[in-house]
Amino acid sequence: MGDSHLNAPPRPRFRLTLSGQLLTVTLWFALGLQALTFVPALTTYREQWVEQRLEDAQLLARAFQISDMSPAGVSQLLDKAEITSIRVVHDDETQMVFQTRRRVPDSATVDVRDYAYMQSLTETFQVLWAPPGRYLRLVSYTTLDDAKMLEVMVPEHDLRVGLWGYAARVAGMGTVISIVFALLVYWALSRMFVRPLLRLNRAMRRFRLGPDQADNVITPSKRQDELGRAEHELEHLQTEVQRALGERRRLAALGEAVAKIAHDLRNMLATAQLSVDRLSASADPKVANPAKRLARSISRASGLAEAAMTYGKAEEPKPEPKSLAVKAVMEQAADDAGLNGACQLKLGAGQALKLYVDPDQAHRVFLNLMKNARQAGATQLEIKAKLARRDDEEGGVSEGLDITVSDNGPGIPEKLRDRLFQPFSGSTRDDGFGLGLSIVRELVELNRGEIHLLHTHKAGTAFQIWLPTVGSEADVPQRPEGAAVT
Repeated sequence: MGDSHLNAPPRPRFRLTLSGQLLTVTLWFALGLQALTFVPALTTYREQWVEQRLEDAQLLARAFQISDMSPAGVSQLLDKAEITSIRVVHDDETQMVFQTRRRVPDSATVDVRDYAYMQSLTETFQVLWAPPGRYLRLVSYTTLDDAKMLEVMVPEHDLRVGLWGYAARVAGMGTVISIVFALLVYWALSRMFVRPLLRLNRAMRRFRLGPDQADNVITPSKRQDELGRAEHELEHLQTEVQRALGERRRLAALGEAVAKIAHDLRNMLATAQLSVDRLSASADPKVANPAKRLARSISRASGLAEAAMTYGKAEEPKPEPKSLAVKAVMEQAADDAGLNGACQLKLGAGQALKLYVDPDQAHRVFLNLMKNARQAGATQLEIKAKLARRDDEEGGVSEGLDITVSDNGPGIPEKLRDRLFQPFSGSTRDDGFGLGLSIVRELVELNRGEIHLLHTHKAGTAFQIWLPTVGSEADVPQRPEGAAVT
């Protein structure tokens, strides 16, 4: 019971759908834009507040100059304007000071005569987190007669309270605007892109579950953009897949019928073969000679029926690759191909070279090639192997061996070269069925390799095969790429 939680299935990880990702990204971008405008808005509010206090101070100073007001009246007007003191400096350095009766503590100077934006930005944040009770000393030019500077002392508390309130209003309104903007952008992008992509996704899933049903093929919309072209391409692909599946079903039915016919035909030919064998044993040459020719024809027809059944039923198993010494593979295939007699084998593969392939399938590949060479009339067969690297489908590099199998046979007729690896069409012998090379190519490709005809002429034929080798550098001798190994 205590360990039951260890066997519990893992909880599914939360994953945002495409729509959710789009909404999240849009919302973050909108909030980011709001944040970029938030700080400049606070700075503008503070600058306007400072300018307003300077204008009020200048009006009061002008009024105090032209009127004979008592200090108590001056103090009362300054209190109503939330100004602590006003100092006017004239060109002759004389000063006029108007102030309340309050004692002014330490203050921070704000000189608007030479103002930089970054300085204003910094001072805005200082106001927000300044200690309580601080005053601001505002310094500016003035339009008062014969005055060159105006200095105003104001409490910072009013500015800080107003700035925090303005920041809350701007942040709240900006957040609402950002959310509304994000939702509108999401709605527009969803209709334009997400919904068509979801439609494509559903169409592909529906086709995967029932590829043989005609109504599972997507019906393209009237869009003329990239998504519209993608819908048309998907329709074309699904139509081609359905056509290929139909042809595959017909070919499967045809293959089954051919296999049944070939089975019955082989039984009938076996009966005919027995009768012809008896006629071939006749003492009368007029009976024996035609019977022998008829026996050869029946034998060929029986072999063709057997080959058709074998090729139709064969389904190669999944390769089980192992590390194999190249020389051992070649020697075993040569022994089974009977090359110890008329056809001599010359190996150019070193003992250290190794393949990473299925042992049985590799044996069949080289056995077929050696038998073909011997049956074509070759008296010499030469095999060379060298290290080679190929670019794989994932953009990497695969280690392998280029193996060249060449003989001195009569060569392959030109009319057969284009269909050399096609079943029942690439044989150069009268009694051949053209299955050997098609099987060779299938086995090579199953083991992630390649095979092609290197050259063929009257002096001989050569095939080149690339097969993967052991991936570690320890298993592959360190030789220059492309250097032959003998």
